[in-house]
This record gives sequence, structure tokens and C-alpha cells, in this order.
Amino acid sequence: MRIVDSAFEADVMSHVRSLLRSSGFHFVDDFARTISGEEEGVYDWLVANYLKNGDFPTPATAYGALDLGGASTQISFPTSTVTDDLIPLRIDNVEYPLYTQSFLYFGTDQARLQYDTKFATLTKSNPCYPTGYTDPDSNISGSSNWEECLSSVAKLFDETIIHRPPIDVNQRFIAMSAFVYTWDYMGLKIGRETEDLNALNANGRHICNLPVKQQIEQYRLHMTHRPTKRKTTKPHAQCFNAAFQYHLLSKGYGLPVSNTPIEIYYDIGGTKVQWALGLMLMEANKISSIFKESGEQLDIYNMPGDTYKYLFIISIVVVIMLTLVLGPYRVKRPSEAQESILPLKRKVSDR
Repeated sequence: MRIVDSAFEADVMSHVRSLLRSSGFHFVDDFARTISGEEEGVYDWLVANYLKNGDFPTPATAYGALDLGGASTQISFPTSTVTDDLIPLRIDNVEYPLYTQSFLYFGTDQARLQYDTKFATLTKSNPCYPTGYTDPDSNISGSSNWEECLSSVAKLFDETIIHRPPIDVNQRFIAMSAFVYTWDYMGLKIGRETEDLNALNANGRHICNLPVKQQIEQYRLHMTHRPTKRKTTKPHAQCFNAAFQYHLLSKGYGLPVSNTPIEIYYDIGGTKVQWALGLMLMEANKISSIFKESGEQLDIYNMPGDTYKYLFIISIVVVIMLTLVLGPYRVKRPSEAQESILPLKRKVSDR
């Protein structure tokens, strides 16, 4: 919703609000809105630490959070460095000075679109796509060349500066969303045994030099004992995603390629790791989501045990209603001309 045409967004939001006003639930228009990328980053951090620890740890032992969607990516971690991007988060009277930043157009789909526009349009060839695959929208074909893919995707980050405070050498991160599908595609371990970027590079060299049919067969073998719900719907994009994630983590965020301090999770204890639960944690405590623009703090207090049950029921109802409303709509992306100039040459904050 943060990259669609503003008129289309307003039209969708108008229909959503109209439906919710007539739902019988308590609702005012401000309840339905497009959240900012920074809010999403905070919710990522909340759900990652809550699910991982069963409670919230001290700032010194808290995990950072890495989310990677199709349109944007988020990084969040506690830091003692004073910066304008800090959010003063307070949980049970413990202060968590949280750095969070969101980068619009650095999600996997938008980054791949930028790559195709910048480097593959003239030749109609993308070394990250597998041989035997042709993108139906751009008519760009794959050539299954991992080394060329890895080196050429790095150019996206050579042109981009991601500003962030220093990351403590002991800081570990929980990564979610698109990271899961790429590590699965490459046959890598996730969870506490998440394999590092060196392993991603090694397996990328093995998998991504194969033609499309052999890549898919390897992927089927990798997924034999993994949940069906974790299967990607975009196998052709996973080699690009692997190269992009390699450089996002190493060049963008400065994480080491050996013993990379990340743990990738699809779910923890049966609960999917996603920002929506972080939002529910806040709303369950009737917290005002007023961020740094107002200078106010966010407070999280103890939650009654039954709250989850009621929130789960309500969330199912809301999802059904949103599906009914949004079903007839088709997202209107910017035109190809507009997308070709999306600013990967500078830091883009998804605010």
C-alpha cells in the first residue's frame, strides 16, 4: 500500500472504513490506515523478541529484527548511539532505545524490478534467472550464472548508502519473511542453526548455475521434510533474492559473511514470525501508537492471558472482511517509466 497510487490507496481505504463502520465492532476511521515502515520495524522487533524469549529481555540481550518483503525491508535493534532514527520504546518500565529504519523499494520484488530495468533490459538476459525461464512481464530470460549474478547485484549497493548506527559485535538478529524462502530454496538450515552467508554463497553457486528444471527438482528435495505452507510461489526469483540478501546483509548492514549473527524463522513455537502479532501486542494493551514525530513514548504492560483468544477471533473476522473488500481490486503499480527511476541511488526511507 505504500507504493500504490495515492488515489487508489484512498479509494481502497474508503471502502475498508465503510465496511468496518457497519461491522458492529467499535471503529473510528483512524483505526484503518497504512502504517509507516518504521512502525512495521517496531512491530517486527516486538514479535521477534516476544516469541523468542516468551517475554521481553534486557536491552543488552535483546535480538534485533530483520524483515524483508516484496516492496520494502526493515532493520531494528537497540543501540546506545544517539541518532534521529531512535524510537524511545518502554516496556514494563524498561527503556529500549530502538533504532529502526525501513527502506522502500529494497524489498525483493522491487529490487529485482530495479535490477532488470538497470542491467537486463537491453540484453534481455538476467544471470540470476535460471536458464529455461523467461519473465512473462519483461521478456527477460535467465542464463543461470551465479558468479555474474552475485557481482552484478552488488552494483545496486555500490550506488546506495544505507546509514545506520554501529551494530554491536554481540548483536544477533532474527530474520523473517523472504529470508525463509531463499534459505529453503538453497537447502540451508534455519532457526538456531541458521547457516551463514558463506554457506548461502556456496549453495548459490551450486543451485543457481543449474537450469530451471534442475533447480525446481533440487528445491523439491530440499522441501521434502519441510511444511508445505513454506513453499515459495516464486522459485524463479530465489537466486536473485539470494544474491540480493547476501549484499543487503553484508554490504548494506555490515554483517560478517562468516558466522553471520542471524537466526531465520518462519515460526517460533508454532506462531508465525510476522509484524502483525507485534501490532496486536501493542493494541492488546491499549497503547497509543504515537511515534517519534510527537515525541511521545510507547508503553507495553502486562497482558491478560485471555487477550490472545479474543484478539485471534477478532483478527480472523477482520481478515475475512478485508478480503471481501479488497478482492475486486487489482494493485496499480507505477508505470514502467516511473519505476525505472525509483531512487536506489540514495538512501530511501519508507516513512
